[in-house]
Amino acid sequence: MPAVLRLTLTGLASQYIHMPLAPFCLKRAVEERMPGTAVTICDLNINDPQEDLLARVMETDPQVLGVSLYIWNRVCATALIRRVKAVKPEMMVLVRSGEPRTVTSCFWAKVISCSSG
Repeated sequence: MPAVLRLTLTGLASQYIHMPLAPFCLKRAVEERMPGTAVTICDLNINDPQEDLLARVMETDPQVLGVSLYIWNRVCATALIRRVKAVKPEMMVLVRSGEPRTVTSCFWAKVISCSSG
């Protein structure tokens, strides 16, 4: 049996009433194009303590972490990713943003995608 890739996706919402759509769209695309990949969506909020965010990401035990960056979550998301990399430096981090200025500080990411939409 082939090894299963464990991918966790998050968008770090700014309010408790909604979650960004990007992780859900990416989950569907990955499941269609990469059968056998275990995709988990980690519903996080920028208003929660960094320690809680880190614990929630790490409990999904991802090999790859995908983060959708937005203007409203950039500071929180980059802090979270730095903490994740401190705990698990071998974890691959994928960053996606529609705003070029949002990803300029993401030099540690393996893949950076920046486009509109």
